[in-house]
Parts: sequence; structure tokens; C-alpha cells
Amino acid sequence: MRKHNVMPVVHPSDDELHIVRVGRFDDWYSTLYGKYVCECWQCGENFLSDRPHTKYHSKACRQKAYRQRQKESANA
Repeated sequence: MRKHNVMPVVHPSDDELHIVRVGRFDDWYSTLYGKYVCECWQCGENFLSDRPHTKYHSKACRQKAYRQRQKESANA
């Protein structure tokens, strides 16, 4: 269970994570944790996820992106 709906932030350059490229789309994968390393579309932080194409690392980032999209569509 994730604490406060935030996934753990990591740095892909860390050698101790044992990160490799896998799959058809060359996703980053940590063989140490058995999880994918993804980049948050909102804040740019790298985090661990069970799914290779998770977009946001927290509900706060998801909500912030939603609000920005709503503001942009109102201005258009």
C-alpha cells in the first residue's frame, strides 16, 4: 500500500537500482525492485510503478495537471 498516494521517487542514474531497458518501447525497469521507472508528466520526478506507462506519481500531480488542462480549454 502506498503512503499518501505517492509513489517512491528515484533517480535513474543510481547504480544500486540496477536499471535496464526492456520491452517494445524501451521502458526503464529496476531489476532490484521489480518495478518500472517512470517520469511524472507534471513535475518531472522519476518514480517506481507496477505499470510501465503510469503518467503521474501522486494524486496532487494528477489534480494539478487536470486544473491546468481546464484553464487552457477555458482560454481557448
